Amino acid sequence: RRHVPAGHPTTAAPEDAAAIVTVVAGTVHSGSQQFKPGDFFLVPAQASENVRNLTSSEGDAEVLLTWLPKSS
Repeated sequence: RRHVPAGHPTTAAPEDAAAIVTVVAGTVHSGSQQFKPGDFFLVPAQASENVRNLTSSEGDAEVLLTWLPKSS
């Protein structure tokens, strides 16, 4: 579980790793998409930095991050 402070980008996953992001509270932005509590989405391993960084512009948010292992 990770806190996403308003106005401060938080990385969803290490570089070259994928993640499933579940929004627990607040509103989160990834790229140009907005997600609300109960929403979940995949951040692909090869995602751009804009998609990999999570932001919250409407107050703080909480997300659950599930990292997917790197493939060999």
